[in-house]
Amino acid sequence: MNKVFMATAMDLPDFSSLYGGHIDDKPSYSSERLLWDCYIIHPRDKQDVADCLLLSDLSVAYGRNAGKYQGPFPTKYFMDTLCKTYFITSDDDSAEIDVRSAKGFEIHVCCSEDKTSDCNTVYSTLVAAPITDHDKQTVSISYKGCASPYVVAIRYAWRESPCHFKKCAVYSIENNLPTPPFIQLIAQPSDKLLYHYGNVAIPELIKH
Repeated sequence: MNKVFMATAMDLPDFSSLYGGHIDDKPSYSSERLLWDCYIIHPRDKQDVADCLLLSDLSVAYGRNAGKYQGPFPTKYFMDTLCKTYFITSDDDSAEIDVRSAKGFEIHVCCSEDKTSDCNTVYSTLVAAPITDHDKQTVSISYKGCASPYVVAIRYAWRESPCHFKKCAVYSIENNLPTPPFIQLIAQPSDKLLYHYGNVAIPELIKH
């Protein structure tokens, strides 16, 4: 379809809104999970949502140069198996990012110690991968909590409401928009350091 877009509003929850479900009906999830947010279906902050829609509309529907109309999106993955760290770069180094929280990234850990066995996101374990460092374009996430050395996929912000108001992990400095949720499948490592582009793994040095 031509001239369509998605405006991300995942970081604009309104947990105290009176327009939604009743507090007595909230599910028994912890605050780290759904925050019973799926029951709050009418957040009161309409202006931020309108601004996101307008920015995309001007760029996509009307063809105006309104700048970047989406948040940063990962395009490069560097893996250091010795330190159990992933380096994730957004928009091919063209976007400066603002990191507001260490939370949000998770990894699917292979259920087998044998990387050649059948292991995918269905038969894998989820482990939190906190941000440990970042620069203008790249975040470093640690998977030291993994017992298995083989990472099947990385996912980000995979929740009904992944964060509090404007407090997700990664934003664009240019337009203040968040990185959208994603799942990135990872090729299994055969070397200590790998460069991932999509699902393709190529040996590459990590440059800081």
